[in-house]
Amino acid sequence: PYSGTNPNVPLKPSNAKDQVPRMKSPPPDPPNKRVEIPPRPRRNVNSAELLKDRFLLDKEYYMSPIDKKSIKPLLFGPGTKEGTFIVRKSTSVEDEYAISVRYEESVKHYRIKLDNAGLFYVNDGETFQNVVTLVTHYQNNGGLQHNLVEPFNREGAGSEAAAEGGTSHNFQVLSYKSPSYCAVCKTMLYGLVKQGMQCQGCKMNIHTKCKNMIKSSCSGQQTTSIKVSPKPAATVLKTTPPSSSTSCPICFESLETLKSMSRQMYSTGCGHIFCSHCLTQSLKNKSECPTCRKRESMKNCHPIFL
Repeated sequence: PYSGTNPNVPLKPSNAKDQVPRMKSPPPDPPNKRVEIPPRPRRNVNSAELLKDRFLLDKEYYMSPIDKKSIKPLLFGPGTKEGTFIVRKSTSVEDEYAISVRYEESVKHYRIKLDNAGLFYVNDGETFQNVVTLVTHYQNNGGLQHNLVEPFNREGAGSEAAAEGGTSHNFQVLSYKSPSYCAVCKTMLYGLVKQGMQCQGCKMNIHTKCKNMIKSSCSGQQTTSIKVSPKPAATVLKTTPPSSSTSCPICFESLETLKSMSRQMYSTGCGHIFCSHCLTQSLKNKSECPTCRKRESMKNCHPIFL
């Protein structure tokens, strides 16, 4: 038999169980693709050559970290002359250095740059494998606009006072337990431990970076330190006991009347006397003395026992 609506579709027997067609399972999710970040381009620097710059730390003319403002007092200090130079690490560009030369009444600076091959050069000139070789070349052969006559001696800067007849400072690294200030730059010695250095003779406190800026010799006497004076103690005004003719300036009740009303007399910090009722109302309204209008005087109110 066929169905009446569509003769091509045969009828199912009545005892046949309706079977629900099975749904196809969804396709599996594609595997998560790992996004690979391209490596950061690096300069082709020969690490073996850069290790040679460690010898720069042992040179007497190398100072780091130090900025341009702190170089002029060093190059114009006692025992220096025109052509004295300092080599320092650049504070603005990584892996670069600078040469600072004393010339007349100013200081000239030359940037020591690093190219992609890991070589150092000045003003697009000859390249060198390390900074020490570069400085030695320009010191012996010239080539810069200002000659490198004499290197700055950082070790002898502190002993110049002794050479002039004074006593050099004997600084040692110290960990301070209370706030202390540098005697050179007048700023606080910051840090948790080993914040600065202290002279064993005059007890002068300085930053480690400010050691080469000291021009005075050690006096052997302890320098004055900054002390914070304590706040003065609050003055207590003593008021004389009120007489029988005393009355409250607000309610004009006499002392005898206030006694009968069981009201206590109070004295303010400014020395005025009021009854407890009027004083309480004044505190609720303006919290100031009704007579002199001073708020501070209400903090030292105390009762007067008669």
